[in-house]
Amino acid sequence: KAAYMALEKKPPADARTKQAGLDGREGRDPDTVQGEILGSVSIGLLQVGCREAQVMISTRFDNWSSLGRAGETLRRMIGLSEAGWADGRAKVGLYGASAILAIVLEKSLRDPEQISKPAGYFRAMIDRAVEGKLNLERSLFGLAAGFYGASGETGQ
Repeated sequence: KAAYMALEKKPPADARTKQAGLDGREGRDPDTVQGEILGSVSIGLLQVGCREAQVMISTRFDNWSSLGRAGETLRRMIGLSEAGWADGRAKVGLYGASAILAIVLEKSLRDPEQISKPAGYFRAMIDRAVEGKLNLERSLFGLAAGFYGASGETGQ
């Protein structure tokens, strides 16, 4: 019987993917996903969009390395588990996950009512990034515009 089963045809790859519940984007290369979500995002835009988050953690996002180093602190600020943080980094890379964390913290600081579960919001953003449906640039421009509009500052 085992010999018969070994000779059985395997289902086509697309059937295995559907059976596993995957849409073909799960398991994508994290560097590719990171490039997609950060391709149109500058560190300067992150600085302007996430001012309150930088003040809260006493760190300025001067470059991508400083953002990456801030990831662990950002994780703790939103109550994300170490496993959730490791999963996010594995799926979208260190800088992609850190940028998402900064945005989640910024949004939760500005409007705690809007994001009642920041860790869950982070995970949802990671999933959207893997699916190719996350637009960080739009989020950051909205945060930057909201900062200037709410504070009346001119950025100088």
